[in-house]
Amino acid sequence: MSQMEWNSMLPSLISLNEDLQKIQDEGISFDVRSGNFVADCVPYLTESKEVKAGILVFPMNWKNQKILKPNDHTAYFIGGKPCEMDGAPIKGLGILEMRHPLFDTIISDYRFSCYPDKGMYPTYYDKVLNYWRIITAPAVNTDPLACRALKKQKLIKPADSKLVYWDINSSRAHIAGLTDMFKGMKVAIIGLGGTGSYILDFIAKLPLEEIHLFDSDIFKQHNAFRAPGAAPSQILEKNIPKVQYLTEVYRNMNEAIVPHPENINPNNKDFLLGMDFIFLCIDKAAVRNEIAHFLIQNNKKFVNSGIGVSLREGGLSGIIRVSYGEPDHYQYLNDAFDATNEAKEDDLYRDNIQIAELNAFAAMESVFRWKQSLGFYQNSAISYDLAFVLNKNKIIYDDPTV
Repeated sequence: MSQMEWNSMLPSLISLNEDLQKIQDEGISFDVRSGNFVADCVPYLTESKEVKAGILVFPMNWKNQKILKPNDHTAYFIGGKPCEMDGAPIKGLGILEMRHPLFDTIISDYRFSCYPDKGMYPTYYDKVLNYWRIITAPAVNTDPLACRALKKQKLIKPADSKLVYWDINSSRAHIAGLTDMFKGMKVAIIGLGGTGSYILDFIAKLPLEEIHLFDSDIFKQHNAFRAPGAAPSQILEKNIPKVQYLTEVYRNMNEAIVPHPENINPNNKDFLLGMDFIFLCIDKAAVRNEIAHFLIQNNKKFVNSGIGVSLREGGLSGIIRVSYGEPDHYQYLNDAFDATNEAKEDDLYRDNIQIAELNAFAAMESVFRWKQSLGFYQNSAISYDLAFVLNKNKIIYDDPTV
């Protein structure tokens, strides 16, 4: 197998091998080159007590892209001779000068012979970690800041995902298989105000196939105070569409995001029929109701969120509402989106008071309902309607008459 083939396979090799996942979780930067494990930027201490970076290499035992148990206890090193804090060579490494061809034109400077306590390493993770700790310990204890300056995490792009770099958070928690359920899914967020932008912040961390953003508004100064992150003042001066700004921010993490600087209307609403899920974040009742009825008529899964808050007696009072709809569970949603309620709800939302934590709460509950419906979270009974009543500090479930 060529070097290029090994490099292109690295993401899939990591996903197939727990040893590599665990090594990556340790924050160790590495490659697999021509079947060899290669840890670059390994901090070590020289004889003159200077922190340098070396390269640790050893062949790996493979079968059908799966790592078998190590069949050798040795390792190769490219760099100077690793030393203790007093400048003496590290005895436990069994250092032997050896110019040995490894791969391509790479030649080792030393071979290390470090036996584990039980005579053979049970896994490559154990082997890597043992060598890593022995080599780096004197350097870390001498100058931890210099070691951190050398250390660099290799950002690996998954081969089958729009994520820009590998989700090691899921692999560290051993739920990478669970997050695979999002692969291939297409979702839309309609309305990228405070709640919609927080929804994007949450779902941009998932390996979705497409994330479509619909909003015709400009990203203005007031938006910056109820959206995640900290928008630079230069952005506000440009008067760019919300979806353009948010796309530029979140494409740093996920290439699945597609901006649409327009609102959903009769001319483009059929686009939603190709979505697996829709997040509805619109504060104008008439527009929201029209879209909701269209989604219900076409048996689409969606979640609606709304915030109605007003200033009363020196404090904020009101309701945050999140409603989830899917086929066979639309009846109370039909009542919630009844046209006769439009004037009342527009009156409720007239103050347009939105606070970041309220937007984040609505977004969190919206994403939770969606993930719950997919089985990501175990629950025998999904709550289809939620209302958080601020002045009562009370959450009421499945009661559309709150």
